[in-house]
Amino acid sequence: MPIHNGEQFVAEAIQSLIAQTHTNWELVAVLDGCTDETEAAIRRFRDSRLRMIPLTPPGGFARALNYGLEHCQSELVARLDHDDVSLPTRLERQVDYLTTRPQLALLGTGAKIIDESGKVVGLRAVTTGVRSVCHGLLWRNQLIHPSVMFRRSLISSLGGYNGDATPILEDYDLWLRVIGFGEIDNLPDPLIAYRRRSGQMSRGSTVSRRSMRTLSRSRHGAARRLGVPRAASYFMELMWLAAQMRHEIRVVNRNRSNRA
Repeated sequence: MPIHNGEQFVAEAIQSLIAQTHTNWELVAVLDGCTDETEAAIRRFRDSRLRMIPLTPPGGFARALNYGLEHCQSELVARLDHDDVSLPTRLERQVDYLTTRPQLALLGTGAKIIDESGKVVGLRAVTTGVRSVCHGLLWRNQLIHPSVMFRRSLISSLGGYNGDATPILEDYDLWLRVIGFGEIDNLPDPLIAYRRRSGQMSRGSTVSRRSMRTLSRSRHGAARRLGVPRAASYFMELMWLAAQMRHEIRVVNRNRSNRA
């Protein structure tokens, strides 16, 4: 759990872990340049399973994720953001599924969408089935990042999160690199509550050219490992880039309209 100034919601996120039906867990909370009362909010729980690690100097989301992975002791690692909530059976369901399917490297779930007050405002469905998820990843992200659980040894062997894919696509880039080295799937049930709030980094943000180049390399590698012909791979890449350009134009035009 990378945290930058998370005092408003972090207690709710931690309480959702304490309420889990699976109790054998440890939280590695990476404090990334917090200047608020995040640390005090975590210490109030007095739970030996909570471990805080300061990232010095502050390094941003991808670096905080990798730093946290270095300090994880379990082979199975679950992601959770400080403003999201794990529903009570989340860890138990994912641990059981990964235990019975040793070839599975990465497992996400569906999600409830909540607003800043915690009110459920929607559901986010996910694609299921290894083939559908892996081939779908060539077109767009198929996993909800704070819902995933993965095998630490494989993620570490792939170099973890790539900072060149930041600020909003470091997870998508990593999932593409997992393809061919382990299976990827989703549980359809909503096992987390994913918070949407104003000012949140999202797909409304533009993607840098560096991120696009990084994703292009990862996407071509994934397509090759899936046996996609080279011509088809390049066509898919052109379609994806065109979609990103249309999206960026829409974002720019929207910003201009807002300023006007």
